[in-house]
Amino acid sequence: MTDLELNWQAPWLRGFEHHGQIVLALWRETKSLPEALNQFVSSSTLLLDSCDTTSAQLLTALHGGVDDSQSFGPLKGLPRFVLQANLPEGVAYESFIYNTHCVPTRENWHDFFNAMCWIRFPLTKSFLNAQQALTIKQLGHVKARGSLRDALTLLDENACFVWCEEPMWSALKSHDWLRAFWLQREQWGSARVELFGHALLEKLCNPYKAITAHALRVGDPNVYPNDDLNADLNVYAHASSKASSNQQPNEAPIPEKKTDQTTDQRIDQAMLATLQALPLSVKPFQALPVLGIPGWHEDNQVESFYLDEKIFRPQRVQVVKSI
Repeated sequence: MTDLELNWQAPWLRGFEHHGQIVLALWRETKSLPEALNQFVSSSTLLLDSCDTTSAQLLTALHGGVDDSQSFGPLKGLPRFVLQANLPEGVAYESFIYNTHCVPTRENWHDFFNAMCWIRFPLTKSFLNAQQALTIKQLGHVKARGSLRDALTLLDENACFVWCEEPMWSALKSHDWLRAFWLQREQWGSARVELFGHALLEKLCNPYKAITAHALRVGDPNVYPNDDLNADLNVYAHASSKASSNQQPNEAPIPEKKTDQTTDQRIDQAMLATLQALPLSVKPFQALPVLGIPGWHEDNQVESFYLDEKIFRPQRVQVVKSI
């Protein structure tokens, strides 16, 4: 691992900080990310048999349709994390996870955030993994991956889920960035963004303006309580301004855990329902430059931030050729 210091007050790490700080401390102590993760999982209460019945039933059902002879049966907890060397040569990563309930894990931030997403969102991660395993079984582990497998990989690596009202989502879909981010700025106080892609979370360790997520809108905006989003954004903006005055972000007080296990389960169920209702092979995503979200970048407090067309690109105009 590197000596990178994560800023747990950053809004995109909201909900990950409680699990993440414990695992990070164990990782530094054991010098092994898989060992640290397994210690955390075995000693925590984050077992599926302690979750609500709906979550346990959903997760078990997700693993019943690919190949009964290879299914690992009803899940009793989160997956185990194993060394990357445990992945046999020629075996697809996704199939190995599905068939063994073990996640090959390297000593890097990419796999750290992958594990964080498994811990917070086991339903959604398991759904994607089951779909990937089914696709690989049907098409084989070949270079021609197919549109569905490509879409599943994009989601796993770079997705975010948005809880918002229709006017905001309509503006985002039409790339009307000023309307979405500036003219509707106050409406972001009742919107919600949850990052799911572990590559996306890794990129945000060193934020840059062009980071763009593949966003999906959650069908039921009421499933997520909009408890204290504005407070979080204000804390982060305050920490950012202190950092610009030569105070390191990690010197700020560690925030209290704001997302409890029950809320994570509700988020996970809502994200799963969103994916199940969509034709994923057509890639129904919306580009979302995440640092345009009010409060996610200290410079987006002025309108000119959104006029950079290299980042906030206008919607492409499709030209219909006449015959």
